Amino acid sequence: TVEVLDCFEGDASQVVIEALKSEKRPKLREILVGGTAVVVYTNKTITADFLAAYLSEMKIAAISLTDERNEHEREAAILRCW
Repeated sequence: TVEVLDCFEGDASQVVIEALKSEKRPKLREILVGGTAVVVYTNKTITADFLAAYLSEMKIAAISLTDERNEHEREAAILRCW
């Protein structure tokens, strides 16, 4: 499942998109082409880190917010992206 949280001027909406494993990256690229800020949830830390690196290589701003970062680090990272 790819979950998209679209934030605009304080308003938020959530869209859940079902995708097979092989469809996830193409679907995510399709969503990100529009320049929309999104939050992607993963089941594993390594998946979040890999995805953030993959998106960064594509010149798409991305951060991995996992439980390995403390709350202050996560909040600071979010402020840098938005």
